[in-house]
Amino acid sequence: MVTAVGTAATVQKAFGTTLGLFRVPVPASNGQRDLQQVLLHAPSAPVTVPMSLRGKVSGVLGLDGSAALHRPMWVRSTVTARPGGESSVEAAGNSTYCARYWGQENNQAVPQRYPRQSNENCGYNFAQARAIHRLGPEHTGAGSTVGIVGAYSLSTMVSDLNRNARTVGAPQLRPGQYVDKSVPETEHPSCNATTSRESWNGEQALDAEAAHGIAPQARLVYYGAGNCTQLYEALARAVSEGETDVLSLSWGTNYENVAEATRTELTQLAVQAAIQGQAVVASSGDAGDNSTANPAGKASPTFPAVNPWVTSVGGTSVGLNRDNSVAVLAGWQNTGFSLVGGVWRPLATRDGAFAGGGGGGVSALYDAPEWQRGVVPQSISGGKRAMPDVAATGDANTGILVGHTTAAGYVEGPTGGTSWSAPSLAGLLANAQQVQGAGRIGFANPALYRLAGSDAFADVTQESAAVWQQYLPRYPGTSTPTARGSYLTTKDEKPQSLQSTKGWDVVTGLGMPTGAAFLSRLGRG
Repeated sequence: MVTAVGTAATVQKAFGTTLGLFRVPVPASNGQRDLQQVLLHAPSAPVTVPMSLRGKVSGVLGLDGSAALHRPMWVRSTVTARPGGESSVEAAGNSTYCARYWGQENNQAVPQRYPRQSNENCGYNFAQARAIHRLGPEHTGAGSTVGIVGAYSLSTMVSDLNRNARTVGAPQLRPGQYVDKSVPETEHPSCNATTSRESWNGEQALDAEAAHGIAPQARLVYYGAGNCTQLYEALARAVSEGETDVLSLSWGTNYENVAEATRTELTQLAVQAAIQGQAVVASSGDAGDNSTANPAGKASPTFPAVNPWVTSVGGTSVGLNRDNSVAVLAGWQNTGFSLVGGVWRPLATRDGAFAGGGGGGVSALYDAPEWQRGVVPQSISGGKRAMPDVAATGDANTGILVGHTTAAGYVEGPTGGTSWSAPSLAGLLANAQQVQGAGRIGFANPALYRLAGSDAFADVTQESAAVWQQYLPRYPGTSTPTARGSYLTTKDEKPQSLQSTKGWDVVTGLGMPTGAAFLSRLGRG
């Protein structure tokens, strides 16, 4: 990979194109219809290279500023813990405190919409997060390397991860286990208009702590872009170096109709990674079918997760019993209700009752890959690429406890989004590599679909369950509650067009990877 800097005139002459400035309407926050105009640069004509370089140049990065439209896919909840912690609770409590397991706390002062109702989760610890995927103490990811691609770099990441590890009961990092390969930061006006640096810092913390929890002995390498427009340059470095076994991308844009140059860049990088034996996994998105996040108001899958050379990871809602067995397993599609006159009424917002959910749907651009045929129903795909491929925990109502240093100091709280799902799958692939002891898993999608319908996955179907919380559900990247009061999110009731069903579905794909059956058989014929 060669980096070059020049004036606009020089760049236009070198690549036979014209650079233009375009005003693009984007959601003010992930999942909302409120739009803002962002000024982006992009080629207004196809990029070409001199004849002497053809066959030697696989792609040209950095001319298309649309990467600024990509957002981190995480959300943190604010909860109130019972004073004295878990040790002060002898049995299920009727309170407004958060629950450390499903039903431990359940506010009986509000209507019980379903028999299975619980207060919002305080944030799962190390043992709980691993129990969701039925991992044993021997599943550590030892000998494997997980790459994380993001923007900017959190200077306190190692100390933050170790501090969080003490809280949740995870192993401390070994010296050199976490490697930061971020580049120097640069300012870009488009980044200030779309996502904050703090949002990317929170993303980095979630990615690292989630991957470490699932594969605690795996080496972690972070590739941080200089700013939010350089994500694909960071991915190119990660692929070019080739030292990681799996790459986790917990970011994307709310619809697949990004510039053709960006789609081409991603395909070239993902194919190169596949040739090298690297798996690339990506968050499926946190705005469901994106109909409320797309300025055009149409359903559209999240990019880059929709690319066929990427493993798209959707989200689930998982409530654990006190013994860490699964009490609730549903697709992460939240419907929000507010308590009005003693009755639960659907949220009255511009987005309707949709209160966040994993991305999914069918591409309008990519044809169905061979490995999806016979597994994804033709009635759903219509011959096009459908996503997600698999799912992992994503709902912040049943989130993982994550901590990192902010401008206000160290902050810890339950966190979710498919930004939790993607690094969780990356950790599972690292564990599979360790268990099989046969080298890299590589491009995972064909191997995943060969296991369709087997006990390697927990099939996720709609369940009637609800979570009570004090604050209105928030979308990824926001930090201030919209209003105080009693709010309820019900699970997987199709607030948009997505709902989990038996077999492959547009919320959880093949299902949620589970335990030894998944780890030992992935990649085998």
